[in-house]
Amino acid sequence: MFHKVQWIVLGVIGIFLASQAIDFLKFPFDKKGFLKNMSNIIIEL
Repeated sequence: MFHKVQWIVLGVIGIFLASQAIDFLKFPFDKKGFLKNMSNIIIEL
C-alpha cells in the first residue's frame, strides 16, 4: 500500500519538477520565482 502511494507521490513530484525545469529554461532570469515555488512545495510536503 505505502509502496504504491510512494510511487504516485514521486511521480507527481517528478512531473512538477519537469514542468518547473521547462519554465526555468524558458525564463532563465526568473530564478526567484523558481526558488519560491520550490520552497512552497517543500513546505507543503
